[in-house]
Amino acid sequence: MSSPRDLLEFDTEEFIEIDSNTSYRSLGNCPDFHNTPFATKIELSADYQDSKVIIVSDELYGSSKNLIKTTADNIKQASRDNEEDGEQSGWLVRRHETKGFVTIELGVPGIVFGVDVDITGYIQCAPVTVSIQGHLNSYPGKWSTILPETLVNPGSHNFFEIRNKEVFTHINLISSPGGGINRLRVFGDVIPPDMPMDTIFDLTSTKLGCHIVQKPLNILRNDVPNILLSRSNSSSDGWICPRDKNSPSQPQYTTIKLATEGIIDRVIVDTKHFIGNAPKSIIVQGCSILDQAVNQNQMDNLHWVDLIVKNEEKEQLDYDIYPNMVHVMPCVYPGPITHIRIQPIPGD
Repeated sequence: MSSPRDLLEFDTEEFIEIDSNTSYRSLGNCPDFHNTPFATKIELSADYQDSKVIIVSDELYGSSKNLIKTTADNIKQASRDNEEDGEQSGWLVRRHETKGFVTIELGVPGIVFGVDVDITGYIQCAPVTVSIQGHLNSYPGKWSTILPETLVNPGSHNFFEIRNKEVFTHINLISSPGGGINRLRVFGDVIPPDMPMDTIFDLTSTKLGCHIVQKPLNILRNDVPNILLSRSNSSSDGWICPRDKNSPSQPQYTTIKLATEGIIDRVIVDTKHFIGNAPKSIIVQGCSILDQAVNQNQMDNLHWVDLIVKNEEKEQLDYDIYPNMVHVMPCVYPGPITHIRIQPIPGD
């Protein structure tokens, strides 16, 4: 199971203040996304959040829509060299343009905690600097700097941690000079609309602020919270848990913070497109955690209740799961829940 992030070398880098509300630092020594301080945050700019590009300066060689795509086919295509002739999997403007810019309307307003300016696949055509602004939700027409003009490294991910309390509705990216950017990934907390107390809605919706706080290591496609999304065009839109050879007896939980505290009526588990590698059964448990300061180790030791059971008389907690099928299971616990954790059996 994943553990709290250790103190890494990049943690020694100091924050640079932009204004009284915002500061940032480059995570130049961060090995990958999973080691960033914002690895469990929602990707506010992603297509699965219904974010969209509304303004772009130029996209002669590569569509600006590629910046926010998270579909599996697009991710696979993005791993190749984007400077080859042919259709680009990233956003590529004319090389000699002084600047390139794109404006993204966020599907849901949010607070920004981190940015990944992903320039993998671009070396010769990479921009030298980028800057990012956000449109303030509380002041229509006013933009605030999230990341000032900053040097970026070609052919790699460029991670930036952001300290900021503002709520943004749009993101504006400027590259200088014009070049190629594979993805712009903006991570943070969703500010959901107020929901009436008697409303029935999906507590695991990322658009309402639900997010994953703990997951097994090395899950396929775990940069995208596919397990929370309704998108199921192929098996690539799901998760495959790795076989844990080091600690096979250790439960491989995925812990999820729900959008809000709520009473669960039913649990839906979708194995569509998973035939030979669907789990045989699943355990789903819940807990009410109102203390935001509870860390992961403390969370594991709290009292978790079973939300679904196959046979209460036999105390059989795991519920049978079948391949390529949508399972709708009644919740047997009537109390309020803020977090759930799931364990497929077997864990691979």
